[in-house]
Amino acid sequence: MKKLYICAFSVMAVSWVGTLALLFILPAEIPLHLNPNAAGGVDRFGSKFECLIFPAAVTVIGTLFLLAARIQGKKGDAAAEKAYVLSSLPAMAIIFLIGLFCMLGGMGG
Repeated sequence: MKKLYICAFSVMAVSWVGTLALLFILPAEIPLHLNPNAAGGVDRFGSKFECLIFPAAVTVIGTLFLLAARIQGKKGDAAAEKAYVLSSLPAMAIIFLIGLFCMLGGMGG
């Protein structure tokens, strides 16, 4: 069970480290909303620091899942604890990947 918790915390850490590393590469202003009807396809630009919402969301979601897992573990329900920790991994990974693709898309803008 300890390895699963380490894996979950690693996803949170990689999310922050990856985002902070990309912030050094991104231009100051990046496209934040795509609209195929707008000229050029982009109808909103914003600060690259708005990308910090993704690792923050990963941390909040991960923390909620891991707190729920910890509560179940204290109740003695190991199966539910494991299920919560395992469920946290894809949820955090999906949010991080969405943020990663948004940041990589912003590199061209």
